[in-house]
Amino acid sequence: EGEILTQGSLKRLTCISIAGNPLASLSWYIGQRELPSVYTTRDNYASAELAFIPQQAHNGQELRCEATNVAIEDSDSSPYETSRQLNVRFSPAYVQVSILPDAPKAGQNATLICETGSSRPAATIDWWSNGKKVTILFEMIKINTIIVISFT
Repeated sequence: EGEILTQGSLKRLTCISIAGNPLASLSWYIGQRELPSVYTTRDNYASAELAFIPQQAHNGQELRCEATNVAIEDSDSSPYETSRQLNVRFSPAYVQVSILPDAPKAGQNATLICETGSSRPAATIDWWSNGKKVTILFEMIKINTIIVISFT
């Protein structure tokens, strides 16, 4: 609950159902898609282990484990389930810099634009000139993932 997952990093999750006659069948889902898992039973419990590699598209989706057996099915009840909303940290897929006008001349104002793909958390963009971080004499406007800097 509340854990932040990192895109591309393996996460192992186990769903356990205790007791029942017969023991529950367990299935993992992300949204409506069933995920492959390793189902095992012991004396009085069943478990399903999921090896999951979170991706950017999984952020905000629901991951759930469903438990069912013939007793539940015969009673027309819904499967028992537990779920969590995924919180996935991911880096931007791209960074792109452009300049307006395309070929500025000496003494002419120029606008540098740095655009990144979406990320979580939002990307931080720093500008550097001749090995030094630029911290003054510019205006910065953040529009989603686009940073526009106008030098005067």
